[in-house]
Amino acid sequence: MLNGGSVSVSDVIQYFVVAQDTRPTPNVGIFQGSFAAAPTSVALTTAAFPIGGTINSYTIIPSISGALTVCPSGCSYTSLTNAGGLFEALNGRVFTGT
Repeated sequence: MLNGGSVSVSDVIQYFVVAQDTRPTPNVGIFQGSFAAAPTSVALTTAAFPIGGTINSYTIIPSISGALTVCPSGCSYTSLTNAGGLFEALNGRVFTGT
């Protein structure tokens, strides 16, 4: 849990989903991962951790916005398609403006 914390570019956030039914004996399940010890409710205790197996995750990527220019020199990028070009930059970022 972030609990009021923050994230930075390149941080990896891992997450899982836990659900519980109530008949007749509560069953607790997890999507993507496995518990260290089977819990008896979704109010997980430290005994359930660490979560093993395949865990979902995503990476915080840098953002891009504003006017970008492409020209041989003195611009934001010198190429559309070459290594380090505009398309490579756009594919590795999230858009936060026009």
